[in-house]
Amino acid sequence: MITMSEEENVYYEGMPVYVREIDKKDKKLDGAYLCITALGQYEAYINGQKVGDLYLAPGWTDYADRLLYRIYDVKDILSDDENKGDEDNLAGQKDGAGDRIAVWLGTGWWAGRNSFGTYGYNRPALIAQLTLIYEDGEKQVISTDESWKYVKDTAIRDADYFNGETYDADKPDAAMLSLSGQDGAGTGADTGFKDVYISDDFGGVYTYFGGADVRNISRRDREPLTLTVYSGVKDNGTKFGSIDPENVITYSGDVVDLKKGQTLIADLGQNMTGIPYISVQKKDEAADTRGEVTLQFAEMLNDSGDAKRGNDGPAGSLYREGYRSALTTVALLLPEDGSRVSYSPSMFYTGFRYISVTADCDVEISDIRGLFIGNESSETGFITTDNDEINRLFENVKWSQFNNFMLVATDCPQRDERLGWMGDLGSFAKASMYNADLRSFYDKWALDLKDAQTPEGAFTDTVPATVHTGAGNGGWAEAGIMIPLEVYRRYGDKGYLEDLYPAMQRYMDYLEAVSDFESAQGHIGPGDIYGDWLAKEESDSAFLSAMWYGVDAEVMSETAAIIGEKSDEKEYKKLSDRIREYLNDRYISKRNSFSVTEILFLLKYDLILEDNADPSVRKELEEMLVQKLADGNFRIPTGFAGTPLLLPVLSDMGRDDIAYSVLFCKENPSWLYQVTQGATTVWERYDSYTDEKGFADAAMNSFDHFNNGSVAGWMYEYMGGICVDHTGQIPISICPHLPDEDIIKGAGNKDGLSSVEATYGSVYGTISIRWSVSRQDSSLLDVDIVIPQGEKALVKLPIEGQSESVLEGGSYHFSGKISGS
Repeated sequence: MITMSEEENVYYEGMPVYVREIDKKDKKLDGAYLCITALGQYEAYINGQKVGDLYLAPGWTDYADRLLYRIYDVKDILSDDENKGDEDNLAGQKDGAGDRIAVWLGTGWWAGRNSFGTYGYNRPALIAQLTLIYEDGEKQVISTDESWKYVKDTAIRDADYFNGETYDADKPDAAMLSLSGQDGAGTGADTGFKDVYISDDFGGVYTYFGGADVRNISRRDREPLTLTVYSGVKDNGTKFGSIDPENVITYSGDVVDLKKGQTLIADLGQNMTGIPYISVQKKDEAADTRGEVTLQFAEMLNDSGDAKRGNDGPAGSLYREGYRSALTTVALLLPEDGSRVSYSPSMFYTGFRYISVTADCDVEISDIRGLFIGNESSETGFITTDNDEINRLFENVKWSQFNNFMLVATDCPQRDERLGWMGDLGSFAKASMYNADLRSFYDKWALDLKDAQTPEGAFTDTVPATVHTGAGNGGWAEAGIMIPLEVYRRYGDKGYLEDLYPAMQRYMDYLEAVSDFESAQGHIGPGDIYGDWLAKEESDSAFLSAMWYGVDAEVMSETAAIIGEKSDEKEYKKLSDRIREYLNDRYISKRNSFSVTEILFLLKYDLILEDNADPSVRKELEEMLVQKLADGNFRIPTGFAGTPLLLPVLSDMGRDDIAYSVLFCKENPSWLYQVTQGATTVWERYDSYTDEKGFADAAMNSFDHFNNGSVAGWMYEYMGGICVDHTGQIPISICPHLPDEDIIKGAGNKDGLSSVEATYGSVYGTISIRWSVSRQDSSLLDVDIVIPQGEKALVKLPIEGQSESVLEGGSYHFSGKISGS
């Protein structure tokens, strides 16, 4: 590994570019491959062209243990020796010049603020190997060593995922420095090449990763809907007042003039994750000014200017308090010669819907938009209904997933956090794998899980782990037990379970060590600091942790059975029975009232002691659940632990009517309440913003959290009826659950739901269903299904005369009277 001098400033005065001449042999190339990774973020260039199309490479891992590397085929961007001097072939190099590689390094997750000092604040370091293969079979290897040089005084002056990026268009960039004949001197840099140093900061293993990387997903790029230009604030009786718009433009790609002192706000119409793109030029009359353009970002606009409503600025301006200490600011220093600059950051990303632009001189903006950055994982699931609000909810779930999956499933993409919280992913894993092909994502997650596990065996709150997060806490650590089985359900790979099984056993050993079944005040199971996080109704956290232990034991028994560990299967089953006895003696037998989340756990995971499993006990709990939800007008009382279980438990106990009542509730807290408030993603809190009160407390108030998007799992498996579960004898089942007549008829398309179309691209092929009910005669059901050729599916439709059956692959149509109507 090579790095820069210890005397260099890691964070400012330019992000270093490491360069090396590629002294090819004088014969024909047959192949060329670049193997590369870095402590920090890298972008590699050869002969002026970027190598690959990745962003944020190599991705976040636990740097104490592991670095991911990639291999790129670079033959096509190396010069052809038979055509030396061909200007087009050499990408603008000087005539007769050879090839050169240049690699830009940023702080990334290694030394940036987002690592919270977990790895110290050391210098980024690069390791690379370029292998040239000639037609005669000879191989030539060029590796990072003391022969490389670096330039520090470069165009990216400073960069950080939280803070932003400053770019000086008169300084050399990595593309320029990858052209032979460019040495930094004479290109705006105040120094030429410097000697590199050897770094010994990494002592882990290098792991090849060829899965779904982080890229620009152009189909999710967004152009502004409107551009608002203002320069003043007017008094509206509030602390901050209101912006005074001078121009509101429906964006059509036209050139926009922005004067010094004015602010332009671009509304992209969608909360997204990525980077801005801007094409800008100084106006002629500003030619004697260097020129600096500043971009800032927000998920929301201030609604009134009233500080009591949580506003942090004038009405109509960017609401930025939710970013907390993340500065999220991009500064572009325009070229001295006044030429146009087209720019997007390389070493910064954030979540945003709005972009503000200001300049210290008059400028002309010819293009502005948002470029979407995320995991390039193919979308596999789609749901469309005849209800616009349900469709918007489903799209919000997808956007929050894609916004947060960056090789690490972050809780949020915008504020000073962006961590791989296990509790969030544990609640959302099922929905995530219906939405997209995440097989390679969960392979990488498995590496992170094992690397982060503590010496005592506890799974950590986040993966990768940081110095600010704990371990062994209920609902968060449990993701290490629950997610592997969920991955198996979707993809059917026993090897995945076998690989993680030893780590899962270590966690169970940890739980045994910290559990006290004997003493009167003994606590069993994981830690109880989180409980049912962000729930409106309080649950007993110790009770929940004990139930999580019971869930762990059941899942481990099932996992052991799948991979053929019969003795373990029996032992974990014994443990689950022992935990049931504890739950009955300590809690169930002594209480006559439970929170909704507590009831959901008891019902979903069969945690009632079998000896007491009188049907009346389950019935009482079911009645209590329905009554509590009805008393709350079907609003959502549950948090991270309970919400994923809420609708599935209701449907499993035959109360689809209640499940749909909860889904269609528009009072706070509910899924559709966010939709009525204009949400384009899933919010951390159902009331992150309300028309009545404004913004929730900015201390923890993200407008882009996927956790409550777990509802999409129910939408696929119950509303749509498509389920793929490899723990079943027949992995594919199709069994739609319909709403009752009131919801079917509704009040027009806006409120009713009478048709659903769902598609899932499974490992077996595409499964699809379309069901519709006549709004005029809500007793009639029409269904079309498609089962992949060569496969079978268990089909159960709520149509009179249609019994449960196993159907071969093909297309089918059914119609008839709804059972029981």
